[in-house]
Amino acid sequence: MKILHVLSVALTCLASAHALAGVAPSTDLPEAETKSVMAVRALLTRCLPPVLDGTAAVDAGLFPAEDSVAGRLLGNRPGQVWTDREFELMLVQFHDTPLCRIIALDIQPRILGDIVLRVFDEVDTPFRQQRFRVDEDGGFAAVYQAGEGAKAIIVRVSTAVSSAGQRFATLSVERPVVLSN
Repeated sequence: MKILHVLSVALTCLASAHALAGVAPSTDLPEAETKSVMAVRALLTRCLPPVLDGTAAVDAGLFPAEDSVAGRLLGNRPGQVWTDREFELMLVQFHDTPLCRIIALDIQPRILGDIVLRVFDEVDTPFRQQRFRVDEDGGFAAVYQAGEGAKAIIVRVSTAVSSAGQRFATLSVERPVVLSN
């Protein structure tokens, strides 16, 4: 839980840094930045705990998604889907693997990527980047480890456009699955 506290403080500091840089007070960030900050905050506070320690995703204040929406997002896998109507986010937790996703509408990939990278790379957290790959869609995948011998996590960001023409981003955190021989 100490890791989560450090990451939450780091995200708050980054939002405040925008204000110090003269962009706007952290409570009055442009909408695109506010949505991106909230998506990353949701990833760190709602998705990271179940991936790190196997607990249930933090769903306080969220609403269960409609069964048809949950079914599409889970793809017949066991799990749960919740929505945050205020920030247009969806939380998807899979129960058959340590994987949790945040789906956010109308996100600018550059802003989102900058926030994720800064939280994990520039702020004093125990996570250290092991590998990094940029995807064709402007997203990325990064592998982080929180110390010698600690289990790694993979953070992915990808973007797409729905069939209705709405742009969205998927942020995920997962633990790599080790296959036994």
